[in-house]
Amino acid sequence: MTTIVFVGGDERQTRALAAIGAPEGVVLISIQPRWTCNWNKTLAEVERRARTADALAISTDVPTLLGRELRRLARRNGIPWVAGRARGREAILALIGKAADVQRRAA
Repeated sequence: MTTIVFVGGDERQTRALAAIGAPEGVVLISIQPRWTCNWNKTLAEVERRARTADALAISTDVPTLLGRELRRLARRNGIPWVAGRARGREAILALIGKAADVQRRAA
């Protein structure tokens, strides 16, 4: 099983993720920071969850500085990461699939 931490978006991504579920062979941890300026809580949660993650999928729907810190966190912990647009079910699944592929190549 591959554990992917998906970060990005708001309640729309939460609903989309609930509707599609995780692809087969993937444990999906989803964190939606919403559009708050206080993203340190989100970063702390991702850092805690990243300890067991195989890859990080970062939606482009995150505040710029949060995205920068997420990429630093991934590099610091040796976790492969991908970033991309995640609006809609197909785009979310594509980003999660891309993260799983990157993880498999890194292993």
